[in-house]
Amino acid sequence: MYPGMNKVLQAAGRVIRSEEDRGALLLIDERLGTAKYKRLYPREWFHYKRVVDSETIGINLMKFWKD
Repeated sequence: MYPGMNKVLQAAGRVIRSEEDRGALLLIDERLGTAKYKRLYPREWFHYKRVVDSETIGINLMKFWKD
């Protein structure tokens, strides 16, 4: 669990490199939505949105890039 989550955190860190950067991180694995994984999230992730279907993912991504 910890080595896998470490890789997720490393990959997430590649999304944003500077204060001007914007990016979306999609965690598409059921395990990452469980309490034992969520307790390993950095505090900056606690404003996340949970979506359950591809249509909602698309809608949220379009809103993210528009804002």
